[in-house]
Amino acid sequence: MSDCFSRSAPHLGFTQDGVDFYDQTRSWPPNITMMWRESIVARLGNAANILDLGVGTGRLAIELRREAPNVVGLDFSFPMLSRFSRKQREIKDKVPLIQGDATMLPFHESSFDCVLTTHLWPFVAEWHRGLSEVCRVLRRSGLLIDTEGGPTFEGLRGELHDAWQRALVRRGVVARYPGPQSRHAFEKALRELCARKVGHISIATWSESKQVKELLSTVAGHYQFCFCVPLSEVKAIQKEIETRAMNHFQLDETVLDPQSLKLSIWRFGANRESVIDRCVRWFRE
Repeated sequence: MSDCFSRSAPHLGFTQDGVDFYDQTRSWPPNITMMWRESIVARLGNAANILDLGVGTGRLAIELRREAPNVVGLDFSFPMLSRFSRKQREIKDKVPLIQGDATMLPFHESSFDCVLTTHLWPFVAEWHRGLSEVCRVLRRSGLLIDTEGGPTFEGLRGELHDAWQRALVRRGVVARYPGPQSRHAFEKALRELCARKVGHISIATWSESKQVKELLSTVAGHYQFCFCVPLSEVKAIQKEIETRAMNHFQLDETVLDPQSLKLSIWRFGANRESVIDRCVRWFRE
């Protein structure tokens, strides 16, 4: 069995096509984005110093900046940040952008009141170290707010992902993220860093109308750009699954694609100094 992330193919955010796919598939309806922003500001106030870690093309940071002016965006991907910069050309109060690594944040200790992450941790191979860095740059009692949002993988989207997994197994390819393999592992690591879960807010659930051909293309793009499945295999599997789907659906038929949006809120507590000391010693080894 081969692992997609051991291949040299660039993943989401490191090609222009990947950035386009990100912008096309990761956005939420305007009212949902507004609800997200209001939930963040209600928790933090509008004077908090916020790091949007894995800021991407800025779809959320630009909205947050409307009410919380002290936002800084960091991302590893230069193409993502370039797209974000172009979006900000006509904006007066721009979000400062930094290219950097989540596992080696270029900030002093206790720099931020909050670190925001959205769709980040699955892509961070050294995610334990990344969480330690979050602990280091947060002020005492600072918050990590992790957004869990997007498709629920019910209905046709879930069936398509199952079909892709079976097709990849037949080809001897393992498609998995390099980051935490379960939510349980992610939350266990946070507790080991003396973080305490202080909130889990369900912001919204909704369904979007999608044509079958759009879902077929989106799921194929997910495996190409998020899991680095080679394009030749993507095309072959996509053709196979599309042929099977046409036995049950018309390509221009409309189906519902369920979505949800939640916030997981973690506070780093009184023992964080000892954690930081251990992390600093570890990084220097």
